[in-house]
Amino acid sequence: MVKYRASLDTTFAALADPTRRAIVAHLARGESSVTALAAPHRISLPAISKHLMVLERAGLLARRREGRVHRCRLVGGPMRDAAVWLARPLLGELSRGRRGEASGYGNPGERERAQPEHGKWSWPMTGIAVGVMIAAGWWASGFGSRPAGITFASNTGYLLTYPLVGYPTQVTWSMVMLLGVPVGAFAGAWRAGDFRWKLPPGWSLLKIFGGGLLMGGAALLAEGCNINQGLTNSATLSVGSLVTFASMALGAWLALWALFLRAP
Repeated sequence: MVKYRASLDTTFAALADPTRRAIVAHLARGESSVTALAAPHRISLPAISKHLMVLERAGLLARRREGRVHRCRLVGGPMRDAAVWLARPLLGELSRGRRGEASGYGNPGERERAQPEHGKWSWPMTGIAVGVMIAAGWWASGFGSRPAGITFASNTGYLLTYPLVGYPTQVTWSMVMLLGVPVGAFAGAWRAGDFRWKLPPGWSLLKIFGGGLLMGGAALLAEGCNINQGLTNSATLSVGSLVTFASMALGAWLALWALFLRAP
């Protein structure tokens, strides 16, 4: 733990200088020569070399030599540790359902006494409510058709096939439920004052669209999404659903490792 804290201290000290932060941002785009790193800055090459030495001692940078040219690359380990450390307070604030600036994060007593923003439920109460809704979904979905519980994969397909080819032959409970979810979400967000229209920044919209395509195809292939297989069918202790849900968790971990946790 002491070594971990010392590493964080060194990382943040190295990043305290705006020139070094600019160098790190430059190297985040890929390997670069020392000359190229110095080009955007109005300081001498020896001064840039001193900044590089600080980053190198902090473990943020590695350099190699190609003839007379020194090339530098970013080392992700210390940056990843710093990002994880910074993320913990934010995740704690999100889990309590309060805005960071109004939470009094530095005082544990104030955190315990503070009330959730907008009267939001605690996590245990939310979990109980979700469990009740899952049980009620099994009961309500039996009206007019075979009980299916709460699901989003098959009924999404039904909403497309019903007007195009007439399958299924009637509007089912799950199709109506699927249309009711965004309406209910809008009503809840509007009442809490959290509703607003906004576009994701940069390439996020494209990533969200691509991820949505993968999720839709995977849900049909797995015969259910994480709601259907993870919450609804797993409540029946279905072996197939438990295996599917475990595979989803493993896939999520592998994606997280590949995108954020693996060493460069």
